Amino acid sequence: LLDSSGNLAAMNEEQAKGVYHLFTAAAYFFPLIGSIIADVVLGKYRTILYLSLLYCLGHACLAVMDIAPHMLGMGMAPWMYAGLLFIAMGAGAIKPCVSAHVGDQFGPRNRHLVSKTFGWFYFSINTGAFASTMLTPIFLATVGPWLAFGVPGVLMAIATFVFWLGRNRFVHVPPAGGQKFVEETFSKDGVRALINLSPIFLIFIPAFWAIFDQTGSAWVLQAEGMDRKLGIEWLPSQIQAVNPLLILILIPVFTYIVYPAVGKVVKVTPLRKIGVGLFVTAGAFGLSALIESNINGGFVIESSSQSEVTGWARERLIDGDADGAGWSSRLRAADAEEEHEPEEVIVRLRERGVWTIDAVEVNPHAEKGKKPKHIEAVEWNATAPDLENYAKGVTVYARNARDTTQSDADGNPVWTEVGSAELAQENRLQAISFDPIEATHVKFEFDSNWGGDRIKVGQVR
Repeated sequence: LLDSSGNLAAMNEEQAKGVYHLFTAAAYFFPLIGSIIADVVLGKYRTILYLSLLYCLGHACLAVMDIAPHMLGMGMAPWMYAGLLFIAMGAGAIKPCVSAHVGDQFGPRNRHLVSKTFGWFYFSINTGAFASTMLTPIFLATVGPWLAFGVPGVLMAIATFVFWLGRNRFVHVPPAGGQKFVEETFSKDGVRALINLSPIFLIFIPAFWAIFDQTGSAWVLQAEGMDRKLGIEWLPSQIQAVNPLLILILIPVFTYIVYPAVGKVVKVTPLRKIGVGLFVTAGAFGLSALIESNINGGFVIESSSQSEVTGWARERLIDGDADGAGWSSRLRAADAEEEHEPEEVIVRLRERGVWTIDAVEVNPHAEKGKKPKHIEAVEWNATAPDLENYAKGVTVYARNARDTTQSDADGNPVWTEVGSAELAQENRLQAISFDPIEATHVKFEFDSNWGGDRIKVGQVR
């Protein structure tokens, strides 16, 4: 994001995830409004048609965001928020009404085709999802938001126009009106249906979507820490394309092979499909948690710090995500000789394994934030970071604890110096590269700062 002057005004990861999930929550809230509007006032067809135009407007706002700082003298953020709001409101028509409108097209003569039709309907949706998750990150990285969000907006406008062309061919179910809506919803049968469905909709469905929607936020960030080379170097956000791709493959497999085969043994109903699917996806989420535990870093096994917080959390170590809260040395002693002793941090690499490494990165930024338990607790306050305490000189050592030659006669570790650098006084990861070496442990030796009374480091990886 850029501000009105064209300067960088980016969100941090937590802010980005917060905005993403607020948008997702809105995209699931407005369907409640859209469904009531369709049932009571406009009917499904007109609700879809009118609010799809709002959806197109949302994409237009996201596309205009690209030129706002330079041509309109505005920051990108207002256009982004407006675009997300309009798209969420447009989803109020699409999510609850489109599937129901498809169902309206079936009567007694063609009802046997409902299951296959919805399978192919879902197939077409995921074709678009696959194409967009593959192409949009490329458009965004190589051209900019105007193309990345403009293309889906134009395609949505074309789809809305085609939908309008079929206005005289569709079956239109008129809105029931407010009175009938209330009568049917709170009738004896309606209340019984709500009670029977409430465990599914109040427990299982929210839990599923709360985790599934991490695919667009936390799972994309997770992909940044993974090896994405498979023929080519895939972008982190393109990892999401695997989901619609597998759906495209498995829909015909299940429709024409699995369901008919299972149907010979037990009756296959929509609720049974959902129930089995929830159990299967629980395993998928567990697999993601296992991957995350492997991606996250090692463990500080030793440091010369005497602060009240003696270790770093896993997420701030090797392969972790910087959040600006890190490690701080003890307060400097008055003794000049001791004052210049280097500070050491020894990190055991993840999974206690032997890893071939050829670089480490250090971010000296350690911020005094809102959570004192995350940083050095002595003299904590909520002021801005103290640049003088940023680490300056660092030497990196490596050791393979499983190699007996890397210990002396007394069993003490023998370290191999692999690189050194002078860190800039900046809030960014700074790389120290060296020849590949097998290691189980890495030692960071900080021998200077920018003149403060301690040495601080925000992240190593």
